[in-house]
Amino acid sequence: MSSQNSFLNITQQGKNGWLRYLLGIITIFGIVLLSLLAYGYIIYYFFDMPIKELFLLSEKDPILLLFIFTLYSFSLVTGIYIAIEKIHKRKFKTLFSPRGTIDWLRIVRGSVLWLSTYFATWILLYIINPTRYQLVFNISEWIPLAFIYLISSILGSFVKILFLYSYLLQGIYSFIRNRGLTAIILSTVITTLSIDLEYPEYWITNFIFALFFTLIIIKDNRIELAIGMNISNLFLHNSFLAPLKSNFVFSAVFKANGASNIFFYFIVCIIRFSLFYFLSFHVSKKRGLPNVN
Repeated sequence: MSSQNSFLNITQQGKNGWLRYLLGIITIFGIVLLSLLAYGYIIYYFFDMPIKELFLLSEKDPILLLFIFTLYSFSLVTGIYIAIEKIHKRKFKTLFSPRGTIDWLRIVRGSVLWLSTYFATWILLYIINPTRYQLVFNISEWIPLAFIYLISSILGSFVKILFLYSYLLQGIYSFIRNRGLTAIILSTVITTLSIDLEYPEYWITNFIFALFFTLIIIKDNRIELAIGMNISNLFLHNSFLAPLKSNFVFSAVFKANGASNIFFYFIVCIIRFSLFYFLSFHVSKKRGLPNVN
């Protein structure tokens, strides 16, 4: 595969160097910070509400939480766009694929495939240990929130994949030039930054999850499949199986009674990832589904 057709080598079309990436990251988070300060000032000026009070209120108001998250996502994407176009001097869409195209159907495919693999394994988990899962489904609460869950999952996935698994992935590879080492370094950084101090034993499964995401993108040579997968994963995490702990109000179908066995959870993750990989790159290939780079 030529450098012009490689997702990792596409950085050669622009300008790199550690100073540019440092400036890019400062620009991205600088725009986010300035935007949040501006939003906070507007809210305080018009509604006479301090930004801290607004965030506390958003923990109990999903619509307000979605509004804040939408503003944050827009600011972050704007920062990434400026960093790519102005600092690195290449097209923004090269964060999606080497040719600068976006395959929307691939996002749908990734989402459907992850839903399939998730439910296939979860049904087995429920059969093995039904007492661990408590049915808490309330249709009158769940349906109105489902749309909010979906929108927030879409926004969160685009922001997460664009910055962590595209901008940083391409940036790290431009210095290291080794795919395996790049995947390990990026996964370690992502997992360490998002570690849950209450459940530190899940670091290894979170690392495997981040590593799998990275390898999927490298294998597929674009990010849409990973975006679709992450959309479904976030949606299920919020709307199907309630998180073990959260500061926010969620309405889910089931609630887990305590954390699962770490070794057992690790095996389940490996099975899910293997099924997703097989369905994405072997079954799809046999059926002749397009793989446009």
